[in-house]
Amino acid sequence: MNNNELSKMYWAKLKVLVGNMISESALFDDKAKYVVECWDNLKSKIDKFDISEDDKRAIFAKLRRQIEDGILRK
Repeated sequence: MNNNELSKMYWAKLKVLVGNMISESALFDDKAKYVVECWDNLKSKIDKFDISEDDKRAIFAKLRRQIEDGILRK
């Protein structure tokens, strides 16, 4: 598998994680704090992947925005 295929595989797994984070946000009163915790959790998951740093940054940036939009802009 090349890096692009790996990125797609990890991307699919992370989208599920992000979806769960967004749906669980209703359980938290301090949404801003929860968003930061989600970002930290996401970053730690992405850092474990064996993909290029550029791919990691790109995936994190896109999913970070989705988390923020999904939680704070509801």
